[in-house]
Amino acid sequence: MSSELYAGLQWLPKPPEDFKQRCEALLVTEGPVGAAVRSLAATALDGNQLVRLSRTINRLRAGNKDLTPLAPFKLGLVSNSTTDFLIAPIIASAARVGLLVEVVAAHYDQVLQSALDPASAINVARCDAVLVAVDYRGLPLDPAIIGDAEGAQAQVDAALDSIATIRAAIRRNSGAVCIVQTLARPPETLFGNADRLIPGTWIHLTEAFNRGLAAQIDQGDALLDVAGIAETIGLANWHDPTQWNLAKLP
Repeated sequence: MSSELYAGLQWLPKPPEDFKQRCEALLVTEGPVGAAVRSLAATALDGNQLVRLSRTINRLRAGNKDLTPLAPFKLGLVSNSTTDFLIAPIIASAARVGLLVEVVAAHYDQVLQSALDPASAINVARCDAVLVAVDYRGLPLDPAIIGDAEGAQAQVDAALDSIATIRAAIRRNSGAVCIVQTLARPPETLFGNADRLIPGTWIHLTEAFNRGLAAQIDQGDALLDVAGIAETIGLANWHDPTQWNLAKLP
């Protein structure tokens, strides 16, 4: 099994050769177009095709086209990363599972502010759910206390408290379900195979956080296992230091 199976969505049929023309035809089609949109979304679309389909969906929605049977869903997005490039793939991919998604994204690295402020765009929008897409860089985790089990646990507890504060504020101010992601650890190690044994290393910190987060999720919130996704395709593929340093892309 190759990671390309997942990275390339190879379990899905290839998109039609006239994909561009079909998107354009939807804009002038009379009657319901939701089923046709979903049919296009249910193919292995690349990045450019996801953007095209997302733009088509937005134009259909702006033109008050009948998008049944797609179900409307408003998703808030808060992150310590740049999320602009994630919106189109979310909208297009959601159509594959029957959702007509509208994304309301907070500004870069405004996670806590967006959650706590009742007048923030996220809270005012009254989203159905808010994706709290915070990676290890956005939490008080730092492998600086190597070998100090108590110090490492204190960091994990502080990180979990931070996520709990965000979840509680979003629930209080907007009533939305929170979708919280686990942490994909950095692929680099400090001591090779010994990292798993030593408190305070990245693998120790992120695994302890992920266990605590799974135990913390309740009251209708949901868990997005980013750590599991990243491990499936490979941590070295998931993390791109160049993209992070250039544009804070996760």
